[in-house]
Amino acid sequence: MNLKKVLDFNHESTYRANVINQIFIAKLMIALGAEGKKLDYLLSQSGDSFGYDLVITSFDTTQKSMTTRYLQMKTKDKKNNTDTWEVHTSLIDDPNSFLIVVEVEVVTNNNKEDVLLRYKYWDKNKMKKLQKSDTGRKRIKAHHLIAEYIEIEQLAKELFS
Repeated sequence: MNLKKVLDFNHESTYRANVINQIFIAKLMIALGAEGKKLDYLLSQSGDSFGYDLVITSFDTTQKSMTTRYLQMKTKDKKNNTDTWEVHTSLIDDPNSFLIVVEVEVVTNNNKEDVLLRYKYWDKNKMKKLQKSDTGRKRIKAHHLIAEYIEIEQLAKELFS
């Protein structure tokens, strides 16, 4: 399979986003499983009408507690310098909502392609300064995100700590 073709950032953005979301969910399930947590998820069928792409719930098997998060996912190719994303303003004030920017890189090792994902999420303290818009959407810039890309294990802790 040619992953670079499947994840081509110039074509089929909806299909690409679905593939990346599924990889993200699988990696998040593994990371949370290592912490004794299980993950359930729902993919939004509303076409972003409510602002989120995924609803994820973590069940902590030791504490018998659940936590739910609403995620708006944005993707960018590692080679791309994208630094603004349009987000639904309803997520800004919701403490259970996150914007996650997924940096995607296809790498080849021993003639086998793999997808590497790294993550940034918005810094809620910086988001509080944004004014809501009448359109229900707001442009978020890279400086509204945490400074460095992180791996899935750290993101899992940020989402469900």
